[in-house]
Amino acid sequence: MIRKIRIRNFRSIVDQTISTEEISILVGNNDAGKSNVLRALNLFFNGETDHNQKFDFESDFSLLAKTGASQAKEVSIELILKLPASYRGRDVEKKDQVYWKKVWRAEGELKRGSEMCYADSRKNKIPVKGKQFEKNKKISNLLENIKFFYVPAIKDRAFFLELQGKMYDAMSESYGSTLHSSASAFQSTINSEFELLLKGLNASFSTKNEIALPRNLRSVFENLEIRSEGVPLNRRGDGVKVRHIPSMLRYIKNGYSSGRRKIICPHIWGFEEPENNVEFVACYKLREELIEAAKDKIQIFLTTHSPVIYTLPNEIEPDLKVKVSRHYVERVAGESLIDNADDGAIHHAVGFMSLISPIIEMESIKYKEQTKNIEDQMRALEKQFEINRLPKIFVEGKSDKAILFKVMKVYCPDLIGKVDISLDDSGSANTASDRAKAHYLINKHRGDSFIKAILLLDGDNAGSDAAADFNSFVKDQSKKKIVETIKIEPKAAVALIKKGFNVQKCIEAYFPECVWKHAYKQSGWLKEIPVVERFTRNQINKIINNGFSTSDLLGNLKGVDDFLVKYKVEHPGKEGMSKFVENIDDNKFREEGYFQELYDEVFVKIKNFFEIEK
Repeated sequence: MIRKIRIRNFRSIVDQTISTEEISILVGNNDAGKSNVLRALNLFFNGETDHNQKFDFESDFSLLAKTGASQAKEVSIELILKLPASYRGRDVEKKDQVYWKKVWRAEGELKRGSEMCYADSRKNKIPVKGKQFEKNKKISNLLENIKFFYVPAIKDRAFFLELQGKMYDAMSESYGSTLHSSASAFQSTINSEFELLLKGLNASFSTKNEIALPRNLRSVFENLEIRSEGVPLNRRGDGVKVRHIPSMLRYIKNGYSSGRRKIICPHIWGFEEPENNVEFVACYKLREELIEAAKDKIQIFLTTHSPVIYTLPNEIEPDLKVKVSRHYVERVAGESLIDNADDGAIHHAVGFMSLISPIIEMESIKYKEQTKNIEDQMRALEKQFEINRLPKIFVEGKSDKAILFKVMKVYCPDLIGKVDISLDDSGSANTASDRAKAHYLINKHRGDSFIKAILLLDGDNAGSDAAADFNSFVKDQSKKKIVETIKIEPKAAVALIKKGFNVQKCIEAYFPECVWKHAYKQSGWLKEIPVVERFTRNQINKIINNGFSTSDLLGNLKGVDDFLVKYKVEHPGKEGMSKFVENIDDNKFREEGYFQELYDEVFVKIKNFFEIEK
């Protein structure tokens, strides 16, 4: 992998050194000289500058070069490359970098000017020449086998034909014998088809003739068609063609890697403006393909104007072990200068801000149009925030909330606006417990500014289980009581249970007789409980063992007790009975003492816990 490049006297570059990584990005305005870095590498490895264009000293030597009277005019390119682990020196110095230099003069490449040796890692600037290689040519062969692929800004048909030819070269490296066997079979088929023609030629010229494929199938490969849904690649849009390039280059790399020769063959790409003709969204996919290639040990050099590409360093996860260097290229007095730059500087330099200004203006108009709605939402949120700051009473269902609010309105209106009766839409003992847990977790670290809450549950089995679960969850609230658990224990229900009746300790046990009579008249509000289910298990045993009459036991029930034992409130009944209670006149409610016990047993505890004085 190339770690440093020094280019002297090549086109607009007089003398520039850059440090590089797995991906190196060159950003700058048009004609800044970005592409000259890629062309310099193409010259170094392939002897060409632009695609299929040989080095021309008269055109490629920098017009700004400073050459002394006794100095020959020359272009030089120097590289520092990091060796693969298996090629590094075994001595204490750990020689893991090499220095490689090439020189060109008017007569062409100056072979005697070429240098190849270990790099002195103690020095940070080129030249960093160190010791010569060992006598074996292992490292030299590695360097000579580096494959540099230059992808020009204009990717025309000739480029893709050449690329397909290089795919053949890679395939021939890996599957040469297989390819030629297949070609021989194909050739035999052709000869069979042209048998009459060949016989005529043999007779006319007294020679043996045959139709043969070229020994080198590269030209055949160049003319193969890559099709998608029946459409050849050369008839697809330019953006689609560009998207194919990374995959084709990776195929070439894999072909050489799995070849017959057991030698590492490093691959380097010089990719000019990969975003050209690629739609904005597809450019993100192209970026991901470049990252994948870098993970596959391919070093990539890019020139770009696209923020999707030059912000690539921000998208690399640390664990990918793919580093990115980014360089800003600008032309000053005709000379290309290369330096590092951050996102902000690059955005400004390449004119990205002016590009998005109209978009910002449109968004500003939308913002103004939405201001009123936002202000309305803020007022609603402020109101909700005030509610959230109130002490909470978590209840099991809608009917419970309605009854509690009616009792609070009649017997303790001072609590209205000071507490929030909170309810989850699903409504159950478990959901009430879960909401109380969440409240506890939110408030346990608030110091003295915590908000108190009460978990109000029925005294039935579901309520008792939810209370036990919650109290186990908040064992550590002994220092400050954030949530108090209160279970409903109506005296009427408790008394009936003691007599052996299977009655639930729930808020319906507080209902006055007028509410039950109203419910009895409504269809679907109450469901009669089978006789056997009206008694506790112990009471049933007594009835069986002692010969008690169930009719005698049930016949003694009167008023509310009779309804509690014989009937179960169905869902429509819960809502209907609570609405009936809500509609009772407040004065009559107070005079008749409806739900007085609920106030005495529950609301007094609520006020005491919340420390709200009457």
